[in-house]
Amino acid sequence: MASRWFWRICFRRQSTACLGEMHMLFTYLMIIVLIFILIKAVIDFCKIIIFGRTRKKQELPKAFDRLQGKKNSNFRSQQKKGPFVQTTITNMMTILICFSIFFIGMVLFQNMFFALLLAASGLFYPKFNSKQAIKKRNEKLILQFREAILSLASSLKAGSSLQVAFKRCENDLTRELQFQKDKPMLEELEKINSDIQLGKSMNEVLLDFKNANDIEDIHQFVDAMLMTKSRGGNLADVIETTAESISDKILIQEEIKLATTQKRMEANVLTFTPVFVLVIIMLMNPEYMEPMYNNLIGTIAMFMAALMLIANFLIGRKITNINV
Repeated sequence: MASRWFWRICFRRQSTACLGEMHMLFTYLMIIVLIFILIKAVIDFCKIIIFGRTRKKQELPKAFDRLQGKKNSNFRSQQKKGPFVQTTITNMMTILICFSIFFIGMVLFQNMFFALLLAASGLFYPKFNSKQAIKKRNEKLILQFREAILSLASSLKAGSSLQVAFKRCENDLTRELQFQKDKPMLEELEKINSDIQLGKSMNEVLLDFKNANDIEDIHQFVDAMLMTKSRGGNLADVIETTAESISDKILIQEEIKLATTQKRMEANVLTFTPVFVLVIIMLMNPEYMEPMYNNLIGTIAMFMAALMLIANFLIGRKITNINV
């Protein structure tokens, strides 16, 4: 009842109060923007506390290490530290998302029970974030993997052994990716060369690389290399053929993304337009929405509509996500 009274008082339909209503609406929008800025500042501050220092400060010692020719061999310690840090940040983001969805649910439903039910959908954020992170890493890995195997092929054609070719490949990739943030293939090459120095056989190293990355192209590449090594053959030609296959696949994926861009945009518009229209109606004419909140059936209908919009968003992403 208090919320309905608030909407009636603040957004009257009298023409004399039009300027006041617009000023109040602008004030609310500014408050929402300031809240989002404050949340982002809190997240950045927590990241600084967790990591101990900002990324820009970390770049300077790394640059000195590269100038001195030192090997960046601390990726294993970073991988051990990474899960804890990522879990902490993910938990913080999950809490913020749940609170944000709860606030939106209170505005739309004006019912705490249904707002809590809607906020529970934010608990799926860790799983969604994990899938997106794995997908993003695999996309960057396959792009860098193509460059790596081209470097391997050139080294093998020059007469180098496979062990020396992997070492040169790491050096080449270090120079090419020095200004990039994520270097998954470089980390894999560092692990491969480290295992070779520890005395592991090349077959074991390649199998470990295959098992650590659930990517079809990497599996085919490792299988082809192992078969060529066991039966005899030209490794350079096998690697070049694999690189051409990966290049064709990447080109097809880019064409598919370009072709489905419009459909993804349409799915997003169909998802968020009803919410935008509902908010405008609630601001301009609160009495029009009163039948939806005066009885339980109306609130349930609003909640089901929200679930259908969420399902529309997820199904749209699933349909337009075409894998080659």
